[in-house]
Amino acid sequence: PAIRRKDGGFPASGGTEKTGTQERRKESPRTCGATATEMKQGDYLFWIWYSRRLGPGNIWARKLLEIFNTPYEIFGADAEALAEAIPDLPPREREALGNKSLDDAYRILRICAESGIGLLCYGERNFPLSLHSIANPPMLLYYRGTLPDFQNRLFLALVGTRKMSEYGRGI
Repeated sequence: PAIRRKDGGFPASGGTEKTGTQERRKESPRTCGATATEMKQGDYLFWIWYSRRLGPGNIWARKLLEIFNTPYEIFGADAEALAEAIPDLPPREREALGNKSLDDAYRILRICAESGIGLLCYGERNFPLSLHSIANPPMLLYYRGTLPDFQNRLFLALVGTRKMSEYGRGI
């Protein structure tokens, strides 16, 4: 089925393309290895949808991409296709991926564009190789500014909650 944006057009990646009075199926490009300039807004839309549906560090995220290649193809898969591809996919993930609403993804994409926030998807050339080697890598990173050379520099990240607990304060 054709997937339309709220404005009536079609997403930039995959879906159906309208030319004059004819509709034709577009191929969904593999975004693995793409640079940020090669990625299109529609590609990011489905990466946002995918990362929001599964949540950070989901153990099924990479496995689904190995089978379906892109978040757009996962978006297009119905419950039967997901069950056939990964029979042991838990009900929580099946239900989450069954939610095809793009409202949240459109909202996040708009906020990112308005705020100068960049998106870096799993598999893009600039995605840190060190994150590829962890068990459950993030599917999407948000950033501001210029991306550094992740492969040739040492990095330190501090991760914590916004509100410190009494236990955390005492450590």
